[in-house]
Amino acid sequence: MQIHLEKSRIAFCKSSGRGDNYGIVSFDFLGYTFKPRRTVSNRGAIFLGFNPGVSKKSLKRMNTVIKQSVVFKSTQCGITDIARELNPKIRGWLNYYGKYRRSDLNRLWEILNNRLIRWARKRFKRLKRSTRLASNWIRGVYNSNPTLFLHWKIVSP
Repeated sequence: MQIHLEKSRIAFCKSSGRGDNYGIVSFDFLGYTFKPRRTVSNRGAIFLGFNPGVSKKSLKRMNTVIKQSVVFKSTQCGITDIARELNPKIRGWLNYYGKYRRSDLNRLWEILNNRLIRWARKRFKRLKRSTRLASNWIRGVYNSNPTLFLHWKIVSP
């Protein structure tokens, strides 16, 4: 029995050594998107390699987890309570998705920091009308305790 596949439907590992053009050059597997990306060799040369990165679907799911977090809806809990709830999730995401292309998670960290700013505006009356003041307050928390949230080791608010 012989199976014939159309050339445009074959997903393959596109790299700089292959000159053919195919319609599908990426695929998702285990939360990663494998596609052609610029890569630096051991000698410092830049080439096109087929590497994994966090998939859009996974980023969307992580964003949903942050949005649906109960601690952001309550103004009675403090920032340490938020850190206590989110740090295990952040650690898991960093350990799993941070293996390859850690920079793909930067958008998620930005969303999380913006969510913290929104929470601070709800929590404190003096920050209610100003995003800038709330952002400065979060930076103050970061300066006093930079290890409160695990993602703050990578990116500062």
